[in-house]
Amino acid sequence: MRKFHYILILTLISLIGCRELYEPEILEIDFGYLVVEGFIEIGPGDTEIRLSQTTTIYDSISSVPVSNAEVFVEGQQQGNWRVMPLGNGNYSLAGALPEGQNYRLIVYLDDTRKYESEWIEPLYAPEIDQIFFERSDDGVTIYADGKGDVNSQYFLWTANETWRFQTPFISGFEWDSFNNRIVPRGTSVNFCYSSQVSQNLILTDAAKTQNREIKNLEILRIPINSEKLGWKYSVEVRQRPIDARAHQFWDIIKRNSEDIGGLFSPMPSIVESNLYNVNNPSEPVIGFVGVGKSERKRIFIETAEVRPWVVSVPEYEICEILEVEPSRYQEIFSGGRVLPLQEIPLTGPPGPPPGFYGARRVCADCRERGTLNKPAFWVD
Repeated sequence: MRKFHYILILTLISLIGCRELYEPEILEIDFGYLVVEGFIEIGPGDTEIRLSQTTTIYDSISSVPVSNAEVFVEGQQQGNWRVMPLGNGNYSLAGALPEGQNYRLIVYLDDTRKYESEWIEPLYAPEIDQIFFERSDDGVTIYADGKGDVNSQYFLWTANETWRFQTPFISGFEWDSFNNRIVPRGTSVNFCYSSQVSQNLILTDAAKTQNREIKNLEILRIPINSEKLGWKYSVEVRQRPIDARAHQFWDIIKRNSEDIGGLFSPMPSIVESNLYNVNNPSEPVIGFVGVGKSERKRIFIETAEVRPWVVSVPEYEICEILEVEPSRYQEIFSGGRVLPLQEIPLTGPPGPPPGFYGARRVCADCRERGTLNKPAFWVD
C-alpha cells in the first residue's frame, strides 16, 4: 500500500508585496494526529489499512507507524471482522466480505481513543479492459485501458510489481559449520523473486472523458537496464472505485507530493476526512477510507519481448570471484560473508582440488535481495 508523508502546518503565512525568503516561527508541538489510509475490499481481495501519527515539522520523519492498534471492519446489517496487524503500521483482512451492506472502520488506539469512519456505501469498479506496455529508448511504460459508469466515476489506481532475477554467480556449495567443511548445496539460491508496490498515485475522473472511457492511462515506467526485465516481469494493476470526497483528498495529497513544501499548496490538514475521534470529535483525523469492489488485471512480460535489454544492478558492481586455498576455507567461508562457488579445476596430476572459487554472499545468494518462494500467480 502506498505510503505518504503528512506535515501539519501550524502557522498562517502572509506574503505582501515582493516575494522574499521568509522563515516563519513554527510551534514545535507533536499533536500525534491519527493518519489513516485504506480500502475495505468487498468480495475477493484483501482489506488493507495503514495507520500512522503525525510528528512535528522539525522531525526527520513526518509520520510514525502505529502498530499497536486494534482495527475492525463492521457491517451495518451484520458482521464484525478483526483486521490483523502485519507490522510497521500495516493491517490486513483476508477473505471476502459480503456484499449488499454498508461498512465502517473502527480503530482503538487505547482505552480513551476510539476512531470510527462514517458508514460507507460500497462502490463497484467496472472491468479493466486491458493492460499493455510499450518499449522505447528510455525503457518500458505500462498502460491501462478501462472505463467508468454512472455509479462509479472516480478511481484510484495502484500497481504491484513482481520480477524474477538471478545472481551473477552460482553457489553450488555451502559451509557445514557442524563438521567444518564444504558440502554440496541442497537448494539452489541463484534465482529469486522480488516485489514492490508502485509509489505512483494515479487518479482518474471518467466523467471528463468521452463515453467515460479511460484510454492509455500511464501506470508506471520501468527505466532502461532495470533488473525487473532481466528475466521475467509481472504487474497487477488494481482499479479502486472511490467517491468524490476521497478523490478530492487524494488529489490534494498528490499535488503536495509533487510540490513538496510549496507555500501555495493546500495541505492535508484542511482536507475533509470521513473518520473522527468518538471520544473527542473536534480532534483532527487525516485520511480517507473507501469501501468497494476493485478490479484487477495482470500481465507478464518476457525479456525476449523488450530486447535488447542489458541489466545493470548497482549491488553487483562489487562482485568478483575469489580463489581460496584449502588452508583458508574455515577462515573465509565459516562466517557466511563469502560463499563457495565451485572447486578450482586441477591443472596437474590427479589429487585434491587446489581450492575453491568464492564470492560475496550478495553476489551468489539471491535471498539477500529477494525470496526463493515463487508467488502463487507466477507462470513459468
